[in-house]
Amino acid sequence: MKRIFTFLLTFAFLISIVACSEEVITESSVTEIATSSQPSDSASIESSVESTDESLNETSEDEEMSFDKTKTYSILFIGNSYTYYSDMPEKIFDPIAKSANVDVKVSSLTRGGWYLIDTANPEDELGKLVDAALKNNKYDYVVLQEQSTCPAQFPGKFYDGVRKLVEKIKENGATPILYSTWGRKTGSATLPNLGWTHESMTWKIGAAYEAIADELGIDVAHVGFAFHDVYTNNPNLTDIYADDLTHPSYSGSYLAALTIFTKITGIDPSEVTYNGNLSGNITSVLKEAARKAVFETPEIPDEYKTKSEGINLG
Repeated sequence: MKRIFTFLLTFAFLISIVACSEEVITESSVTEIATSSQPSDSASIESSVESTDESLNETSEDEEMSFDKTKTYSILFIGNSYTYYSDMPEKIFDPIAKSANVDVKVSSLTRGGWYLIDTANPEDELGKLVDAALKNNKYDYVVLQEQSTCPAQFPGKFYDGVRKLVEKIKENGATPILYSTWGRKTGSATLPNLGWTHESMTWKIGAAYEAIADELGIDVAHVGFAFHDVYTNNPNLTDIYADDLTHPSYSGSYLAALTIFTKITGIDPSEVTYNGNLSGNITSVLKEAARKAVFETPEIPDEYKTKSEGINLG
């Protein structure tokens, strides 16, 4: 009996030792797993952050390098007198680009007073030239400029003209750029005749260009906003209007070319060294206006915002 009792005590003691060992092992294992996993998770997070940072840096670098200065860019301007005054494409835009180390081959097809809907017509005299040019040449960019009052006065006519020409431009493989023009100078008979002011015309024109650009997924060079900036903030520095209060003067054409160049290339206009026949004081102001029109594009007031979808000539 005494032996049995001793055996039972010994057995119970051995079981308690085993139980304690398993508890220690379990706690030790959990601690080890937790300890070993923490550095791994931390390393993973750090690696992810570093990878994200590298990705962001690469994206930023890609954006900065998106415009290749080693390439020659072929650019076609299509429009009317707002484009050809002072031979803007060939005599101003071209040297502006080259002074910023961007090689361009510039050409233009224009007619005074022409509407884009006419230019889109293959039977029109300018339309035939445009179709032939797009068929026989490869362009990188095609700049489109509408008759000055049309976008606000006849939006359906404007939208349809842009739609048809953009389709042809994309078939060529080129990138379309809309050249949004300006409100006429105060004193122009057109303004009271249409119930507009310089400012309201500026917003109406800009809003119409923005609407069709949003519909088609293309870009706008808001030259009109740059004009408004100079006209309202530096009226005595230089007259950007010709004597007829509507067409651009030489400085106005320079401002137009500068804004379009900045929109196409993304290059800060301060890098442009070509001043044409203008003083450095004048071109500094024009460069700043172009920069703001492209990189700090003004918000169009709600009362002027519009949509182009569903609006056409018919």
